[in-house]
Amino acid sequence: MGRQDPPHSCLPHSGQHDARTPGSARSKLYRMTRLLYQTSLVCYGNVETPSDRPAGEAPRARRVPRVGRMPDVADARGRRMGRILKLPSACWPETPVAGLPGVGPARARGLGRLGIVTASDLLLHLPRRYVDTRDLVAVRELRAGVVQTVRVRVREVRAHHSPRRHMALVEATLEDGSGRVGAIWFNQPYIAGQIPPGTELLVSGKVISGLHGLSFQSPRFERASSDPRHVGRLAAIYPETEGITSVFLRGLIGRLLPVAEQMPDRLPPEVRQAEGLMPLADALRQVHLPDEETSAAAARERLGFEELFLIQLAADRARRRRLGSAGVVVAYDVEVARAFSAGLPFRLTDGQRIAAHQVLADLAAPGPMNRLLQGDVGSGKTAVAAMAALMTCRAGHQCVVMAPTEILARQHWVTLEALLSPHDLSPRLLLGSTGSRARREILEGLAAGHDPLVVGTHALIEDDVVLNDLGLVVVDEQ
Repeated sequence: MGRQDPPHSCLPHSGQHDARTPGSARSKLYRMTRLLYQTSLVCYGNVETPSDRPAGEAPRARRVPRVGRMPDVADARGRRMGRILKLPSACWPETPVAGLPGVGPARARGLGRLGIVTASDLLLHLPRRYVDTRDLVAVRELRAGVVQTVRVRVREVRAHHSPRRHMALVEATLEDGSGRVGAIWFNQPYIAGQIPPGTELLVSGKVISGLHGLSFQSPRFERASSDPRHVGRLAAIYPETEGITSVFLRGLIGRLLPVAEQMPDRLPPEVRQAEGLMPLADALRQVHLPDEETSAAAARERLGFEELFLIQLAADRARRRRLGSAGVVVAYDVEVARAFSAGLPFRLTDGQRIAAHQVLADLAAPGPMNRLLQGDVGSGKTAVAAMAALMTCRAGHQCVVMAPTEILARQHWVTLEALLSPHDLSPRLLLGSTGSRARREILEGLAAGHDPLVVGTHALIEDDVVLNDLGLVVVDEQ
């Protein structure tokens, strides 16, 4: 889409002077006004293409309708939605939500708290559950104490105040061909103007039994139409925040769904076909405005598959990149391994020997090692880590063992001291509680390469910790 400068009558010309506006302020005003005008062209209208205008005529911005009458809706507490703004014709996945009609500064801040900045963020803000109000019943079938939905016509409506507490009340009489039922809303006098007599409504809420028969108490309602958004369908319930309700999100997202056609589908067609998954645009439409519970579940499955698919791709790329890069090569010294095993006060199990061999073989490979050593508590994982640490230090490199807590770090330090001190390898201990003098001594030894093995907590990854020749890192994830 092209952009055009606003007419000269809209902006102060750079050569004009205004005694009331200093030069710097005048320049800033010009830039701000120009930016606002160009932004309005992008977000709220179209710019004519050369084929849309007579030859030789300068381009001009076309006006587009910004406000359209939509069905009046209200949430569970009857908060008014009233007129809903239509989307601008020029709306893209990257369009900021702050520029959408109906989203003022306060709502833009609320959406930002939910991590929603652009139109695509809004479409990817998925429901956490659904409320099914599709089961319509006749008025004569209503039962007290049950949440039910009816399609009715407003017979009469009255706004008044309660005699004792002077609470604003709106009472309505609703009817269909089978009977009449009342409805009451508290402290929402504006509802009386939304439902004049003769209006057809979809009403859903809890039915109570009172002195004058059955009545809906603070029900949700929507003008009856062939395509309801809030009542009489599977209505999405979203993660919310202050000032951002599911009613508002359903209305805004429903008008944004055409933008889903412009969002890139990251799943290759052959993968979608092999897995029986729907395209992204269809999935977003069904997850926000589902036809059935099964279609909503299929849409969520498709979106979840894409998320896991991309994670797997990222992990595979990281693995290929890691294997293709150069790592620290630690020679597999069989004599060192045998001496370590012989010096243990116990015999290594078959699982320990296999795991140790795989770890040492990885260390000897040209690429970096990235291995998960998994086992139950007491299965001997520390002994395998100690053998790898000894092999690394014997090759002239340094080893770091990091634990999540100081208690666990001290336990590892005591265990490694017992296992490795017979091989003239004594670990140092670096914790957050280590004194400044001892800490300075340890940091100097690590930087100079005098201390080949150190055990600690997250204090090991602080900025002032520098190792001379790091070859192996062991992380206890607990």
